[in-house]
Amino acid sequence: MKINKNKAIFLDRDGVINIKPPEHDYIKKWKEFRFLPKVAEAIQELNKNFLVIIISNQRGVGRGIMTKEDVEDIHIRMKKALQKKRLELMVFIFALIILKIIAIVESQNQE
Repeated sequence: MKINKNKAIFLDRDGVINIKPPEHDYIKKWKEFRFLPKVAEAIQELNKNFLVIIISNQRGVGRGIMTKEDVEDIHIRMKKALQKKRLELMVFIFALIILKIIAIVESQNQE
């Protein structure tokens, strides 16, 4: 499948691609990750015209609840699962430095 590299669509991960965890919780490991119904089909449709980019605010990394490697492992496994359905895969973007700053500011505000 050929993707138009001039067009991209950005999708949030939690709650758009997978079932969102409960408030103040995080998807920390692959075993906790569950795709939402019809996500593969939706990405397949989007791939007809767009490069799909998954963005994710992984505040749990900044808070030390999980590691950058945990997030990367989930993204690798997501990619493999979707590749089995012959989907053109996407780019994953998640912020870590900003999240560490947010975590520091939040901890200082709680003191």
